[in-house]
Order: sequence, then C-alpha cells, then structure tokens
Amino acid sequence: MNGLVKFCFLMVLAVGLSACKSSPPPAPGDHDYAGSQSTAYRRGYHFGFDDGKAHQGDDFERYYQHYQADTKQAFQKGYGIGFEAGRDQAPATPQSEGDSYRQGFETGRADGLNEVPPNYKSHAEAFTDATESDFHRGYVDGYKAARQQ
Repeated sequence: MNGLVKFCFLMVLAVGLSACKSSPPPAPGDHDYAGSQSTAYRRGYHFGFDDGKAHQGDDFERYYQHYQADTKQAFQKGYGIGFEAGRDQAPATPQSEGDSYRQGFETGRADGLNEVPPNYKSHAEAFTDATESDFHRGYVDGYKAARQQ
C-alpha cells in the first residue's frame, strides 16, 4: 500500500507541475488581449524588445515555435511594439572601421580641394575615440589625394 500512495503522490505532482507553464511578464498594451492572445502578445513583446535592444533584424517569424496560427497576430503586434521600445533603449552602434576611414577620406579630400590647412581634429564631431585612428588615416589619404590632382 505504501508504494501505491507514493505512486499516486508522484502522479499528482507530475500533473500539477505540467500545468504550471511559465507565463511571460506583463507588457505594455497586453490589456487589449485575453487568455492565449495575451500570452502570445507578451511573449512577442519581450522577444521583440530583446531583438531591438541587440540591434537584431525585425523578424518576428524567427520565433514561430512560440505562437500558433490563432495567436500569430497578437504575437506579431507585441513583437513590433517591443522591437521599437528595445531599439529606443539600445546603445548606439559604433561606426565600423571602413565607414570611419571613408568619412575621413572624403573630409580630407574636401579640405585638400578647398585648400584648407590639414587638421582632422577640426572635424571631431565626425569620429569617436574608438574610430579616431581610422578617420585620421582616411583624412590624411584623402587630403594627399586631393593635393595631387
């Protein structure tokens, strides 16, 4: 009998735990939905927020396993709103090395063509500490190219 009680207890515990599905936390706008629609909206919102903040592409369909056909629209709506909110809070992405070099080249070329004395630091708004050396290299190359014409 003791084994039967233990078995019944384990069965009740297993059924109880399977019913405890984690629900995503609330999200702005989820009050417009109820039940599974609300859950899908909240999941979409949080996935979208994370993607926006991480500078990922805006593609809710990559999470197809988290919604059903009847909850797709709510998930998509939540994802879009979350994506925008996350993108608004994301840190700015630094310029790439190539972008900074090209910008420096064009700036140096313009200064050279206009016979402005070379001074890349007068364009400090165009680079950051991380991109200064690339901008400077581009500026020098662009200035030299303009002066050789």
